[in-house]
Amino acid sequence: MRAFTTLILLSTLTVTGCDLVLPGDDEGGDEKSSATGAQEILAIGDSFLDYHGPDTDLPYVVADSLEMSLESAAVGGTTMLGGEGPDIPNQYVDGTFDLLIASGGGNDFARCTCGEDCGPVLDQLISEDGTEGAVPDLVSRAIAGGAKVAWVGYFRPMDNDNEFSACGGELDTYRERLATLDAMDADMVFIDGVEYGSGVEDELYDEDGYHPSEEGSAVLGAVVAATVAEEFGF
Repeated sequence: MRAFTTLILLSTLTVTGCDLVLPGDDEGGDEKSSATGAQEILAIGDSFLDYHGPDTDLPYVVADSLEMSLESAAVGGTTMLGGEGPDIPNQYVDGTFDLLIASGGGNDFARCTCGEDCGPVLDQLISEDGTEGAVPDLVSRAIAGGAKVAWVGYFRPMDNDNEFSACGGELDTYRERLATLDAMDADMVFIDGVEYGSGVEDELYDEDGYHPSEEGSAVLGAVVAATVAEEFGF
């Protein structure tokens, strides 16, 4: 399913938040997921969803907007393919939740050099046709358990971001493959962060030039909430 792009109620939001810790950052790296899957929403991912703190990070914005209960197991600095801390697929637990909010994959590019040799990492994350890889496997597992899935894509890195600005091409390919997966499954929706954080709207970014600011998290969180309400009837 293709996410719509209309921004609604954005000017009235006062809650914000978001996080995706950079490779090598030890923020939360040794924490263990305590998720039970007993709430209505389960959030998993890296610092894109675990940056500013409870009540301000993106999953809390979504839960507040939808008036649903939330359990967040997202941990900054984690990866899809394996690394320090609880990897994102291992943050997932089978449970009774209705909606899985997920994000991740950016930190995995630390194992290659963007612009040179990241093709294999992309293929391990998600194949060109969207059918194989760590992301489709995780999405399939959640859907098989009865949940709808909202995969949240990153903002485009700003030019002053020293960590990810060189990875724009890889992130664009990643986005395209996530959109392909979205189009194949009515129980999953991909919300493309680049449609909102395009690399030029300074107020939507944290000072690192990659993570959303609190305002950016509020904006994207509102889009996620509106999208899943429209697509899944929450």
